[in-house]
Amino acid sequence: MAKKKTRKTNKPGFSSIIALSVVIGLSVIVGGGMYFFTTIEGIEDRSIVPVTVDSRSNTNKGYNTFEVNPLDYWETYTNEEYGFGLSFPQDWEVVELDGAQIIAQLKPKKETYFFEGSEAYPIYITVEEGSTEQYIKDVYDNKATEITHGTVDYSIVSAEADNVSSMSYFTDVGIYRLGITNDITDIVIANGLTEEEEDELQDVLDGILSSVTLNNTSNSMDTSDWETYTNEEYGYSIQYPTDWVSSELISTKHVQVIPTGYEPGTSGGTARALTIKKVENIGEGGIVVDGPETVEIDGISVVKQTEVGIVDILVSYYPVDDGGYIQLYWGKSLNDNYPEYEQILSTFQFTTDTSDWLTYMNNAHGYTFQYPPEYDIIEMSTNEDVYFVYKEGKSVLDIHYRLETIDGSLSTWFDHASSGDITMGGRIGKKYTYQPSDAGQTGSKTIAYVVQHQGKLLGLEFLGDYEMSVIENQILSTFQFTE
Repeated sequence: MAKKKTRKTNKPGFSSIIALSVVIGLSVIVGGGMYFFTTIEGIEDRSIVPVTVDSRSNTNKGYNTFEVNPLDYWETYTNEEYGFGLSFPQDWEVVELDGAQIIAQLKPKKETYFFEGSEAYPIYITVEEGSTEQYIKDVYDNKATEITHGTVDYSIVSAEADNVSSMSYFTDVGIYRLGITNDITDIVIANGLTEEEEDELQDVLDGILSSVTLNNTSNSMDTSDWETYTNEEYGYSIQYPTDWVSSELISTKHVQVIPTGYEPGTSGGTARALTIKKVENIGEGGIVVDGPETVEIDGISVVKQTEVGIVDILVSYYPVDDGGYIQLYWGKSLNDNYPEYEQILSTFQFTTDTSDWLTYMNNAHGYTFQYPPEYDIIEMSTNEDVYFVYKEGKSVLDIHYRLETIDGSLSTWFDHASSGDITMGGRIGKKYTYQPSDAGQTGSKTIAYVVQHQGKLLGLEFLGDYEMSVIENQILSTFQFTE
């Protein structure tokens, strides 16, 4: 019996779930290509979706074409633990593993491939904690190709290890990095497969990638019982686990959030603490930084830098109204031991007095948020389109619930391309920055935060300029889904 191939856990990988919508007699023209969709009658079990893949001519265009074929049924694989699923041909199988990184492998039921004397699988799935962005930066020096399959954005990298050449597609699902990796090239060469057989394997890979669905809330860290530290002097708050401690050192200007078992102010506690300080300038306090970059976090332009030394330090600077910064830093090398750091950082937010704020509840579509009493909802608002104005009728906030594209993807919002990733109501979505125009009339500069919800897109639009104010960020931080 051939021994199954064992891979090292530092090899990249991925996993997925299918959710293909079949639309009656619909044709869509995208990038010069024609897509056709038809309805299949009499299918009782919706977990089996009829689909074939025709992607050969579109490989370099960043999209794939699907044509329904009732003779070719695809089945679904769902992983509830990590919050994803994918589809695969009925004549293939998914083999689940107990490995620390590789959790599943896929292969044709009636085919067995070998590589260097061991059984090899053409496609396998990996899951690890951490973000794709940081992984690509640390391991691949930011050298990745971005592509969209179906409704999922992937970062593509190639790697060689143990004489195996692999191509990996990574994306984020909750707190995990999900990877779909293939060894198709090596398997084709080692097993003498024909060009047609290679194309069939590649078509299956493309179909799997396009079928992936993600549940970004199913595996998120439970923060429901976390403590909240609020700094009223500098106007921010941050949450941390109940068995951790927060401590103000000397004054409210210097704060530490420390894991259980360590004391504030001690060398051990300081080395493992998330430290928060009010500083006047970037780099203050002797932190020598390397590779500064500006990123958008909940609408705030945050400067992120890294000090490379005995203990790599990750530093973030949040600008405040007086021209200074709130500086957050912690030891990067300790992050693997304490995955809570990333989640703690995600809870950081500037605060305002919201004791008199009102609550908007949309029961029709299941969401709610708070807003200042100076905001008014105008009469033309509906459950799908809600409009807020400030004082003398200045438009400040719009909410739209709509179907932007046939597949419900986040590729565009009112025909505008995304300018980055965001999180709203615990869901990962897209940010759009644009200024609408119609019949020669130009509208307000707009920042839109958009997520998928109940098969459509839900977007909060902040109007006026391209910078989020403290109040706008506070509104965004109160947004929650109720169903």
